[in-house]
Amino acid sequence: MKIDVVLRWLQVISKDESVKTSKTALDMQNCAHLQKGKSPDWQDFVGIITLLIINSTISFIKENNAGNAAAALMASLAPKAKILIDGRWSEEGASILVPGDIISIKLGDIIPADSRLLGGDPLKIDQSALTGESLPVTKGPGDGVYSGSTCKQGEIEAIVIATGVHTFFGKAAHLVDTTNQVGHFQKANSEGKWHRVSKGAPEQTLHLAHNKADIERRVHAVIDKFAERGLRSIAVAYQEVPEGIKESPGGPCQFIGLMPLFDPPRHDSAETIRRALNLGVNIKMITGKLHIAELKKWQYSILEIMNAKSVCIPQGTSLLSKRKQDEG
Repeated sequence: MKIDVVLRWLQVISKDESVKTSKTALDMQNCAHLQKGKSPDWQDFVGIITLLIINSTISFIKENNAGNAAAALMASLAPKAKILIDGRWSEEGASILVPGDIISIKLGDIIPADSRLLGGDPLKIDQSALTGESLPVTKGPGDGVYSGSTCKQGEIEAIVIATGVHTFFGKAAHLVDTTNQVGHFQKANSEGKWHRVSKGAPEQTLHLAHNKADIERRVHAVIDKFAERGLRSIAVAYQEVPEGIKESPGGPCQFIGLMPLFDPPRHDSAETIRRALNLGVNIKMITGKLHIAELKKWQYSILEIMNAKSVCIPQGTSLLSKRKQDEG
């Protein structure tokens, strides 16, 4: 430990610019004395060296304290887990977890490792950082939870099934890190070219395309085919920005294509509708789904869920508004 402190102190001195400057000044002064036939001025030498040692020691103490503070902060931010060890619960660093360990998960905890829930009440898990879902999902006994997600409600025990690079998040990060394929935009960036990419609703994205009139009919035909399968459409377009400025209007916008998006009803939709029906509420659906085929597919999905859960559906119940039905 003492050797490490000395080595770090010497490292600070070696990096101190004032040491190098003072050494140069002393060398020049000694050379001047020698040229005049005088002996070196040892008093000045000792005084300067003493000041340098004091200055370097103060710099070392400040740097060491800052390093200790940063290390303490990192230690406090390190993920922890409540682990069952020899029949007793103990809070330990998540880094010691191995598959088979029993952990406790409660409100506010960050899941330390991929785990499978054991007996207990269901949890509300926020896994938006991993899957992009905007709302917490319900997880019950037997369900898996991912490392990095957050518990928003409930408390339950779980068994660890994967840690480190073997977790869901770890595998994804490893694949990204090890891929050797270079994308088109990576090549363009390496060549110093700027591109602007747009993604969103097909109608708005199509409006940006310079050849909208030529491709509009074909684009809508693809949207209709997706909608017949209950799929939404996301459009992608891009344009070159020769000026290399973010505020620049850029060149002509190229419509790249459409991507299908599966947007099923939420898992709790049937329960919500059941409660509303029991309260005598007349159900009407307000949605951003503009295609009637897509809308009907979504309604059938909800009705199938309700039938599977033995929910009593009044005869003639429809989730489509009158305007949407008229459009069909």
